[in-house]
Amino acid sequence: MASRYPFPGIPSGWYVAGKTSELKRGDIMSRRYFARDLVFLRTGSGVLHALDAHCPHMGAHLGHGGRIEGEILRCPFHGFCFDGAGRCVSTPYGTRPPDRARLRTWPVLERNGLIQVYYDAHGEKPDWEVPLRDDETWTPISIKKYDLYTHPQETSENSVDFGHFTSVHNFLDAGMSRGVSTEGPLLTSGYYIVRSLDMLGLPKRGVRAEFDVSAWGLGFSLVELHLPAFKARLRMYVLPTPIDDERTELRLGTQMKRLSWGPISRPMTHLIRAIAFKALCIEVEQDIPVWENKIYVEPPALAKGDGPIAAYRSWARQFYPRSAGSDA
Repeated sequence: MASRYPFPGIPSGWYVAGKTSELKRGDIMSRRYFARDLVFLRTGSGVLHALDAHCPHMGAHLGHGGRIEGEILRCPFHGFCFDGAGRCVSTPYGTRPPDRARLRTWPVLERNGLIQVYYDAHGEKPDWEVPLRDDETWTPISIKKYDLYTHPQETSENSVDFGHFTSVHNFLDAGMSRGVSTEGPLLTSGYYIVRSLDMLGLPKRGVRAEFDVSAWGLGFSLVELHLPAFKARLRMYVLPTPIDDERTELRLGTQMKRLSWGPISRPMTHLIRAIAFKALCIEVEQDIPVWENKIYVEPPALAKGDGPIAAYRSWARQFYPRSAGSDA
C-alpha cells in the first residue's frame, strides 16, 4: 500500500524515547523507532547509551535476555560483549572479536527529565540540541503515550492550524498573539484561546489561556501555557517519535510551576496540573480520528483564517534528506 505521506523519509531531529526515571542503572529498554529496533541502556556507572538492538554476530535481540555487566552489554545468545561505543570487546571463546562485530550507536542525551535520541537519514551527528530548562520550581512531567497511525509533521502542525481550534475543539474564541518566527531548527509562535470547562464537569464560563509555542524540530514541541484567571503557568509537551513512515508513538506531557499560595499551594498545584493534563489529553484524543484517517494535501487550498500553515511547512522541509541533485 502506498504511503499517505509524500515526505522523503523520516525527518531528522531529536525524539523522546521515555522518561529518565524509566531507565535505572543496569536496565535495558527496547524500542522500535525509525523502522528499526533499538535498545537504550544505562551502565553500572549510570551512563546512557542507545544501540541497534540486534547482535551483529548471529542476530539475537539484545533487549530480550541481554544483561548489563558493569559498563558492558552481554548478548543472551552466545555471550558476545559490547561496550557503549558498540565495539565487541570479548567473545565467549577468548578469541579476538570479529572486525564486523560492531553495533551502530545513536546520539542520546537526557534533558528536562526526558531521554532523547537523535535520528538522521544519513547518520550525521546533531549540530543542535533541545535546551535545558530550569525545573527546580516546577513539578515533574506527567506523561501519557499513544500509538498512532500518523506522522510527526501532522501532529506538530496542529499548533499553527488555528482553523481547527473552534471546529474540532469547540473553543469559544482563538487567535494569534505572536506570529511565526523561525531560526534554524526552532519555530516559535504565540496564540490564545477561550474555552469552556464543561468537558471537565466544571462551570461553562469561558477561561482564557495564552500559549507560547517552541518547536525544536518535528519531535519536540513545548507549549508554555499561562492561565491569567488562576495566575498559573504550565508547560505542555507534544512529543511524537516515528515508529516508521506511517506510525508514530506520541507522548503528551504536562508540568506546572509550583504555586505560592501558602498552605494550599501543594494541593492547588496538583489540582490545576491534573485538570490541564486531562484537558490536553481530551483535546488530542479529539484530533486522533482526523490524523488517522486523513491524507496529506500539498499544496493545501488554504483560506484566510487557517493560520501560518504555509510558513510551518516551509520550515519543516529542512528536516528531510535532500534528493540527489536537489536542494529542495
